[in-house]
This record gives sequence, C-alpha cells and structure tokens, in this order.
Amino acid sequence: MKRFSVGFLCIVILFACSSKTEIKNAVIAYNRQLTEALSTGNAARLQYFATMNQIGRVDSYILYLKGEKKLLVSDLKKLKFLKIDRQGQEAKVWTEEQWVYYYIDLKTRERVSKDETVYYQTVYTLKFQDGHWMVDRVDIDKER
Repeated sequence: MKRFSVGFLCIVILFACSSKTEIKNAVIAYNRQLTEALSTGNAARLQYFATMNQIGRVDSYILYLKGEKKLLVSDLKKLKFLKIDRQGQEAKVWTEEQWVYYYIDLKTRERVSKDETVYYQTVYTLKFQDGHWMVDRVDIDKER
C-alpha cells in the first residue's frame, strides 16, 4: 500500500509540474505572438494562443492604433513568473514584466517615437481549450 501511495504521489507531482510548465509556455508563446500581432496589425496571429475573448481585446487595440496611423513594436525584456494557480480547466498566472515599446508609421513602417520602457505586474487568465492552454484575459495590476 505504501508503494502505491508513494507512486501515486509521484505521478501527481509530475503532472502538476508539467501542467505548470505548459501554462508558462502558453504565456510565453502568447506574448511572442502578441508582439507580432501589434507590429503587423494582425490579431489573427493569436488564434492558437488566445481565446476569441482576448483576441477581440487585442483587435480593438489594433483598430485604435490604426486610427492613429501607427502600430506598436514591442520587446519583452524580462518575464518573471510569480505565481500559478490552476483550478481545473482554468489557470491564473501572476508575472512581473519589463517591456520596451516604440511606435511605427502604419504605411511607411518608419519609427515615429522613442523607446519607452514600462514595468508591469500582470495577471493572465488562461483556459484549457482544444487540448491546450489559451490566454483568455490579461489584466495589468500595476504599471510603472
């Protein structure tokens, strides 16, 4: 019985660790595609990485940028995972992030602003859909 309990415990721990790794990887992949979406004006790049709910939010921001005749080039310089809380098919991820941004002209793609460095404390809400984790919502807790 002890062997079964120890074996079962090991399986549970391995599953929990691999699940957290998958969740972290989903956040990393989402941010990579987000930078591409914002610099190209194409929110569809997020299809595999975000739910329609989050894609709609990003698309709204892209429409705003296009209305201003610009797009956003961004680079995630630092990403620190603070906490991951998984409850069934949903997970919340708390991070600290450092981003560097600048704007480009929509048509010429020439730079129209200087670099701006911003630090965020962010909360990602993810859902397990279609066999993988997808970002459903991104909330900025703190910006400096």
